Amino acid sequence: MKLIEYPWSFASQGDTCVGYQLRPADAQRLPAIIMASGLGGQISVLLRPFAERFARRGLAVCLFDYRGFGNSTGAPRSYVHPWRHLQDWEAAVQAVQDDSTIDRDRIGLWGTSFSGGHVVVTAAQHPEVRAIVAQVPFADGVSAAKASDVRDTLRYSLAVLRDAWSTITRRGPHYIAISGAPGTTAVMNQQDTWEFFVNNVPESHQDPAENECPARILAMVPFYRPTKHAPRIQCPALVIATERDSLIPIASVERMANRIPQATFMLLPLSHFEVYVGDGFDTVVNAEADFFASQLL
Repeated sequence: MKLIEYPWSFASQGDTCVGYQLRPADAQRLPAIIMASGLGGQISVLLRPFAERFARRGLAVCLFDYRGFGNSTGAPRSYVHPWRHLQDWEAAVQAVQDDSTIDRDRIGLWGTSFSGGHVVVTAAQHPEVRAIVAQVPFADGVSAAKASDVRDTLRYSLAVLRDAWSTITRRGPHYIAISGAPGTTAVMNQQDTWEFFVNNVPESHQDPAENECPARILAMVPFYRPTKHAPRIQCPALVIATERDSLIPIASVERMANRIPQATFMLLPLSHFEVYVGDGFDTVVNAEADFFASQLL
């Protein structure tokens, strides 16, 4: 099947979210899937293979970067902020519904890691959404905070205080690494996370300027609880967790799935990032493509 890529952008809170649509050639009024990255990610990293699989099943796939990321406008840059991201998801849903080439009655949402939580919240606010996939999703900030190492908690607290002081003194945000080696002050500093970042993320995105965010996200995490919105989701959901996830407590993901009235919970013998590569990717993307096809086509 021949696929065509179109530039895609939309307004969000006075800025512009930029991305692209990938769809079968010469097709009109297609069902659509909206996609965005996880914590600090961009759609140019890891998401394209998922989008191509979905598009080859006859779906329009609409990908976007959050404000402050990639080619999207907005400041501060690389601002990881769950409620700001949710505003962008809200704008993306509206933009897709206003697109005359898309069937507004057949829209699905796909999120991974941090954005796996975002699609749960967004679907709860949009009963017209027909299906969601939450892949290794961030489910509950309280559970995530409880699982944090004591030494990390101390480092994080100091980083948040520095960010607050920099903001008060108008020097701009204090940035920390998104991915870092174990023992460093990074949002993600687990050994498997660091190894995946070094071995699988393009060098252009390993540049410190691309691998950083304001430290204030560390103070927001405990207050972000997508699981509280789960009971209000009215559409079928596929929730995928991994047994060796070092970032997200599995129990919190399963609890969230159990709270979604029409959820299918899939637990795989993988680590958090193995869903993006190799056999793990094939297993996950095939299940997701089948799920979307069954709900949207």
